[in-house]
Amino acid sequence: MVELLVYALVGLTAGVLGSMLGVGGGILMVPAMVYFCGVPFKPAAAMSLAVMIPMAMTSTIRYLYNPEIRPGMKLAPILLMAVLAIAGAFLGTEVSRHLSGATLKKIFAVIMVVMAVKMFFEKDKPAAKKDVGGMAAPAEAAEGAR
Repeated sequence: MVELLVYALVGLTAGVLGSMLGVGGGILMVPAMVYFCGVPFKPAAAMSLAVMIPMAMTSTIRYLYNPEIRPGMKLAPILLMAVLAIAGAFLGTEVSRHLSGATLKKIFAVIMVVMAVKMFFEKDKPAAKKDVGGMAAPAEAAEGAR
């Protein structure tokens, strides 16, 4: 029963923070499942990906209806990243078959630390106003045509 409550808390936290920050699976769910639920690293990674599918779909649909966010969502980069992410998923699952869970956990930790340090010390940059992909708002698209 306690284990199910931990999974529920992990899912809720991942849903809230994942939709707010664009994170969830790797950064929150994998460590929580490994350290609080005793799930080995490889199954935890697979479980987090399975949970991310409905979470990402829900968040994406809700963001499409948010007039503050939708103009910044660009279709071409989304499609490009999606296609390459699918290709990368095939490659990544194949590579992970040949690495131990301990090695994957160390790679994961290094990437998280490097990205956290970069994000912490990086200065905010003004958002670019290029229409790369066709989902820009009409006013933004007209501004780019000038």
